[in-house]
Amino acid sequence: MPLMTILILIGVVSLVLGPIMLMQPTQAERRLARLRKVAAQAGLRVHLQPLPSTVHSDDRVGMAAMYCLPWQEQKHARATWLLTKRGYSHELHFDGLWEWHGKDREASEHSLRDAMAKIPPKVLAVARGPQGLCCYWTELGNEGDVKVIAAWLKDELFAITA
Repeated sequence: MPLMTILILIGVVSLVLGPIMLMQPTQAERRLARLRKVAAQAGLRVHLQPLPSTVHSDDRVGMAAMYCLPWQEQKHARATWLLTKRGYSHELHFDGLWEWHGKDREASEHSLRDAMAKIPPKVLAVARGPQGLCCYWTELGNEGDVKVIAAWLKDELFAITA
């Protein structure tokens, strides 16, 4: 077989296989898909949201994943608030590091005091809104972190709505 025919065949094969290889997900994309699959199996919904500007994060990431446990009853969707982790402890913060945003603080403050002592360390913010009880995090972790966040959300959702 002449050399020119071999080079043409290699060129054709690479033109066919090249775009197919580029469409394959990267290792990072596969890792995120696994994390979100574990979250879905735990009953959580994942939303990508801008990280609240008041969050202290060493990761310097503009977007964060919001892992939400949906409400079972719509009556719980009325009160909304956001707690963001700050980089320093202060007496004006809620439970040391957490800064309140929202007006429904009084209704949830008592039940959250114990919950914040048990919150997973990778959580950057906690929100209560129409979509459910949510944790913001950067997804820089593994499936075990997702399971810990899911367990915390389920425990605290029961405490908040009881």
